[in-house]
Amino acid sequence: MRRVLITSAEGALGSSLQKHLKESPTVRLAVCEKVNLLDSAEVVEMYRRYRPELVIHNHEIGGGIAAHRAHPGEHFYANTAMALNLIENARRSGVSRFVYVGTADSYPRNISVPMKEANLWNGLPDSAHASYGIAKRIAAMMLEAYRSEYGLSGAYLVLTNVYGPDADFHPETSQAVAAMVRRFVEAADTGRDEVVCWGSGTVTRDFLYAGDAARGVVEAAFGYDSPEPLNLGSGVEVSNRELAETAAAAAGYSGRIVWDASRPDGVLRRCLDVTRARQLLEFSPRVDLEEGIRRTVRWWRSRQSSGRAPVASGRDRC
Repeated sequence: MRRVLITSAEGALGSSLQKHLKESPTVRLAVCEKVNLLDSAEVVEMYRRYRPELVIHNHEIGGGIAAHRAHPGEHFYANTAMALNLIENARRSGVSRFVYVGTADSYPRNISVPMKEANLWNGLPDSAHASYGIAKRIAAMMLEAYRSEYGLSGAYLVLTNVYGPDADFHPETSQAVAAMVRRFVEAADTGRDEVVCWGSGTVTRDFLYAGDAARGVVEAAFGYDSPEPLNLGSGVEVSNRELAETAAAAAGYSGRIVWDASRPDGVLRRCLDVTRARQLLEFSPRVDLEEGIRRTVRWWRSRQSSGRAPVASGRDRC
């Protein structure tokens, strides 16, 4: 059995990763618990205790566009410091393989769509996400350098917008799908006749259901070994207007959808080129957006009815 450590089992991706890896008969899974990943001594002790052969670093400090604008310093420091601590001490502790879960927010603002891995360094990210995106991008260079000097095997994965059950639904930090699901479910359940959404509704994104994202990360963790980044997404470009209409239908909401153009849109278009993941891993999503949002709505309603609706701020530590 292979000893695998993931740095978070929370959130949409973390909970799905934990479930996926627990089901594998060849994996002995450990989850980072109550460890400050910003503290080098605690990371050293974590590696000593669990003795992982493979580390999947999926924990992050971030959120949606509002959170990135409000906390650029925190997001830069925390994500950079975690990468430095985890990768350096993995090398010192004898970890043989390190997989880093990056973000499409690292891509430059003005590149063609769909976004190809070769263009990751061709400019700065959008200003709303720049500190967060650059902090995550630094890990790609670190893994490449550590592969060259120390022989540390690894993979740098660029994930698109991951959504689904267990996502962050906090109003200040949630991303687009969770924010819309929450608003439309509340509006449908209380009989409101209007829901206001941020921006113009014309921006586009690429959405990947958490279960598919976890499967892609695990397949890459065991089947992709290269210094070149690898995109994991749906490869389908969806406008925020389409997303809102899909979330409204899933929630049973039939009122008006109003767009507040005074709120920031961010990058106008974003969709990942997933050709390499399809060719190298035969990876493609199994859950389309409509079905994924239906599942997310059902889960959110069930959590609300049980009084256990999570509203994590996304600012916790492992």
